[in-house]
Amino acid sequence: MPYREPTKGELFRKKLAIYLMGVAIGLIMLGFFHQARQRAAQQYQQQQAQQAGQSAGSESAAPAKSPAPAPAPTSSGSAE
Repeated sequence: MPYREPTKGELFRKKLAIYLMGVAIGLIMLGFFHQARQRAAQQYQQQQAQQAGQSAGSESAAPAKSPAPAPAPTSSGSAE
């Protein structure tokens, strides 16, 4: 079977298919990046909320506690 040159329509469809595959891959990658950015922002907000809750909890609990007394120095048996 001899080789025949593709027609203009066939070349156009082939190039269009390759172009559209590239666009589809690009859109999928953009979706992944967008999702990763949202996840990172959500984790950042959760960390900030936890830190704010911990600092507010430690500030309100601090005045209620009395500081522990320092341990008394012990003699090691050395002569003065």
